[in-house]
Amino acid sequence: MKIRNGFVSNSSSSSFILGIAKIKDKQKFDNWFSKIDSRFLRYISIRTVGELESLHDACYFNADLKIENEEVKLHNFCKEVSIPVKNLTPYDLLFMVATCNDEGDDSFVNPCGDLNWEIDTSDLSENERKVYEGMIKENGFDLINSIFGVGRNG
Repeated sequence: MKIRNGFVSNSSSSSFILGIAKIKDKQKFDNWFSKIDSRFLRYISIRTVGELESLHDACYFNADLKIENEEVKLHNFCKEVSIPVKNLTPYDLLFMVATCNDEGDDSFVNPCGDLNWEIDTSDLSENERKVYEGMIKENGFDLINSIFGVGRNG
């Protein structure tokens, strides 16, 4: 049997999007949301602020969610987004998205063999791009905080 000495890791590189926003105009939101591919819905959660307050550090759909220090915070394996609670009511709807693609390090190796985690929206899947670029005021959102990128997922 061979025994490996030194650092051993099961982690790999994953691209992601992470976002949270208040749904301010439900009609505009519904019109935009109806065009999202239903296979992508497993990465999305829509909850009222009141529901979130009763969850207490919930973990679901690839991210941890909590209300802390007057903010609603959504945290994945390497980043966090948040929006302030002070202007929200328990009845306000929040839209949250968290993806983790688990492509592996080989997907992010440059021609020199080094890891390169610099990506742009063209590197996202079509559904991810629609959601990330769609989180704008014209689609009924307010208090928007969203990011995309690559990081170590373990």
